Amino acid sequence: MNLRLCCRYLLLAGCCAYGANGTAQTLAMSETRLGQMPATAAELSWQQPSQSASQQIRHEIDMALSEYGPYSPQLGQLYASLGSQLQNEQDHLSALGVFKSAMHVERINQGLYSSSQEHILDAMVRSALALKDWQLADDFLHHWQWLADEHGSNGPDAYLRGVRSLAREHLNAFFGGNSLSSTAAELHIVKADYWFTTAVNSLEQHGQQDQSMLPWLQDITLTAYYLSLMSAEKKRPIEPTKIDGEPDVLKSNLSQANFLMEQYRKGKDAIERMIEIHSQEAQGDIHPQVEAEILLADWYQLYNRPESAKKQYNRAYDLLLSNLNYHQPGEEIVRMPVGLPEVESQRANKNALAQKIVIRYDVSWRGNASNLTVLENPGIEVGEISDIKQAILGRKYRPKLINGVATDAQGVIEHFPIP
Repeated sequence: MNLRLCCRYLLLAGCCAYGANGTAQTLAMSETRLGQMPATAAELSWQQPSQSASQQIRHEIDMALSEYGPYSPQLGQLYASLGSQLQNEQDHLSALGVFKSAMHVERINQGLYSSSQEHILDAMVRSALALKDWQLADDFLHHWQWLADEHGSNGPDAYLRGVRSLAREHLNAFFGGNSLSSTAAELHIVKADYWFTTAVNSLEQHGQQDQSMLPWLQDITLTAYYLSLMSAEKKRPIEPTKIDGEPDVLKSNLSQANFLMEQYRKGKDAIERMIEIHSQEAQGDIHPQVEAEILLADWYQLYNRPESAKKQYNRAYDLLLSNLNYHQPGEEIVRMPVGLPEVESQRANKNALAQKIVIRYDVSWRGNASNLTVLENPGIEVGEISDIKQAILGRKYRPKLINGVATDAQGVIEHFPIP
């Protein structure tokens, strides 16, 4: 069954709750792609419909040009203001052209690699994403990455917001259905994985190995798992990319078995770091660490290691049991099976009122579904029902736990909204 079709059904269900030469090339690509965009206020005045706010800023730009010349700091600020206004008007193509001019003035006045460019790069990334120009957004963020890591950045926070936006857009595009080609889907998941990993490296470089790293680590486990699934579907390794977006030849010679093991270890290492961070910053509340311990058991389950998963689920339960302040007798950490991996479904709310097909099935302690029965069908076709069943049977589950022991569960009922 097609990987992204399977993902679509699982996301719709809402059953899962829920990462210096190169710089020169990046700058060259950005300049080339922006070369035909309007770069001056005069050009923009012919292309942009008259708007009171933007027209006022254009007038101020004309005044600054005549009074201070084309490279004054005041002009750079005005260009940035005009770009922001054009963004508000949803004219992102023109906004990018204006931000290009702002960047040019900023470099002349503050230096080629000044950190003062960051707010402009932030805006350029947002406009590129609004235009769905993935490569341009990547180019801008690669340059921002270099500034943030090497040249006196103001800190990683603003940069990481840009990384979060781009990585999430790549991930959303990957989960977006069947309209993408297989090649495009592969590129999106590889890019998301690259940027999530880059974020963790940036945090490490700035000494922030604390809770701020947790969502990025969890995102890495997600992309590592879907890279494994895609590799299994294509029966080959998924080719990674270098910083400039070109294939990384040094890593592309991995066998499929080695590639799958690399993804398994990457995800496992990320979860173990989450456990370590939670254990160091527990502050009396053991639940976050217990949840991370369960994630590690889930990871074993996803990679067909049910015996290791069983031991790890029991370890999580024992950890909870050892802290009596946070455990009630008879409390179970997993009352009913949960579909894996845990992915934040952005479609759940949109489909709250949709018609649903209701399916009952059993889940073994090993995390496998069986004995599927359709309880309610509002009239969807047999072929689509078959796809939904295949999605359930192909998915791994966090099993029901009784006293911390993975146990078979009967009669799990799930509601699948109809797309």
